Amino acid sequence: MTTVAPATTSYVRGAPPSALGRPLRTTLAAAGLATIVAFAAVLVVQAYQQNARQDRLVSSGVPVLARVTDCYAIASGTGITATGVVCHATFTLDGQSHAATLRGNTAYHRPGDVVRAVTTPGRPSDLTVGRLHRGSWTSFLLPAGLLLSCVLGFALRSRRRKKSGKNSPKPALIACLPR
Repeated sequence: MTTVAPATTSYVRGAPPSALGRPLRTTLAAAGLATIVAFAAVLVVQAYQQNARQDRLVSSGVPVLARVTDCYAIASGTGITATGVVCHATFTLDGQSHAATLRGNTAYHRPGDVVRAVTTPGRPSDLTVGRLHRGSWTSFLLPAGLLLSCVLGFALRSRRRKKSGKNSPKPALIACLPR
């Protein structure tokens, strides 16, 4: 004769929902922090390269006359307004013809216009118009702020866990056993 369990008994397979929430939150928080740290690292590399390019132009820049080949406007997020202009130009440096993007350009130029620009002999792609200035430490403020917010967030989370006495979490298997 087989016995059947009463209808009031419920059987749950797997871990209870309370045991699943904490690992998921921890995983999502770790993924978010890793994303912010990776983004900050990319910003640091970009800021370093931009500062190095500006320093090269100031220290060893050579003035050239560049002939604009084409220009186009960069649309805003909605596509209604223009937020900037990208122009390409050709120029001659040491008897060789080069083509590059005009950096620092804010005006729309018609094809064939001649503009005064500065480039470096070793890197003709560093073609720039406008004021030249040395690289600045202020370009590292955003990545530093992102990294600081990650460190502070981690420190506050650790401090809160210490106060609540959750330093030694129970293993998932023991937490799921009936009492």
